[in-house]
Amino acid sequence: MSENLVQPFSSYLNSMYIQSNSNNTVVSYRSGLKHFTKFVDTQYHWTIPDTIVQLKEGKEDLYKFLNEFVIYLANLKQKPKTVRFFVGVAKGFLRHSGIRIHDEDFKQIVKLPKVRRHREEPLTKELL
Repeated sequence: MSENLVQPFSSYLNSMYIQSNSNNTVVSYRSGLKHFTKFVDTQYHWTIPDTIVQLKEGKEDLYKFLNEFVIYLANLKQKPKTVRFFVGVAKGFLRHSGIRIHDEDFKQIVKLPKVRRHREEPLTKELL
């Protein structure tokens, strides 16, 4: 990862490490932030600092922006659990950067994919 990509995220990733004491958590969060950075670059042609300024100043609708991130991830064929995790990582980073996200508004506007649960069938005598 380039130094430019690490810089805006280092404080956030450090806080995640302190919270979890796990390098694997940091690796997972870094992956989510890579996707977030790529989304911001390809869809808006912004840098991460530009994104923070645009959202803080209200020049871009936060919830529309996050919904577009969900659509971007879904178009990459990411699984619903992964989409939910990466959106959570982006939300956490934005909150860490001083952007207020109201859960009620988020739930009403941003549509996350449903995680399908597969029901396991118990073993029967015939199968055994």
